[in-house]
Amino acid sequence: RLLRSFGGRPLGFAGYQCEAAPRREGPNRYWERCVVTLAGPEGRRRMRLFGSIMERDGRFKFVSIANDL
Repeated sequence: RLLRSFGGRPLGFAGYQCEAAPRREGPNRYWERCVVTLAGPEGRRRMRLFGSIMERDGRFKFVSIANDL
């Protein structure tokens, strides 16, 4: 759905915002409810493009791809 919505058009990354502090579980940190700001010909748009992100030892992994599309 993401490619169908934005494919073939210019699109830029303008920023992101997550909850103030990640949830901790042992050595893992979970960043949740992140919103990405995209910049395109129609202007800027804020969207959830994925679910949680897990961080461990400076490495990041998408835990889910739930989004607003």
